[in-house]
Amino acid sequence: MMVIIGAIIVIGVIYLLLKRHESRMVLIAAGILMAVIAGKPMAALDAFAKSMTNAGLITSVCSCMGFAMVMKYTGCDKHLVVAIGKVLKKMGFMLIPGATIATFIINIAIPSAAGCRRMRCFLQFLDAC
Repeated sequence: MMVIIGAIIVIGVIYLLLKRHESRMVLIAAGILMAVIAGKPMAALDAFAKSMTNAGLITSVCSCMGFAMVMKYTGCDKHLVVAIGKVLKKMGFMLIPGATIATFIINIAIPSAAGCRRMRCFLQFLDAC
């Protein structure tokens, strides 16, 4: 029974996201609703509070937020999408795996200095294409 209710909630979340409702609010509400139905209403908030006390997570979140703000402020986010889009258009049936790999590489670069070096190599590869 719980699996069926969970599936209905997930379908509702997908519907609301497709209707362009605020994604954070929809996801938080769905998580709290699932926790309430499971009989542990504070479980969702306890998990959130526990993970936010991890010092490594705070550093990663702050660096990612700073990176996103700089990318948006300088307009580099749009250029990055165009650069990756040029390469992905040529991939044909490999579009989804290519997009997944590109996203993985970009996500490595954001929270770590070693990843930034990989990102520079990746962008040089895109320029060569």
